[in-house]
Amino acid sequence: MSTWRYFGRISGVAFQVFAAVGLGILAGYGVERLAPGIHPAGILIGAAFGFAAAIYLMVTGLRAYISSEAPAAGKISDKTGDKE
Repeated sequence: MSTWRYFGRISGVAFQVFAAVGLGILAGYGVERLAPGIHPAGILIGAAFGFAAAIYLMVTGLRAYISSEAPAAGKISDKTGDKE
């Protein structure tokens, strides 16, 4: 795989993490607008959910990236040179 494909995959995971945190904070802000009495708690709870979603996306995205880079079990060759 080329360097640009590696960069694209990793930056895609980074964008998903950024979007998850941003959407969590935005949702918390929206809840605060609906219920102004919970002023600091809405954004904090939204950020916590955003960070939890970001960690989940990061783990699943990087797990898929690593599994796509692992060599297939049938393609590993024996390089000892022993012939039977």
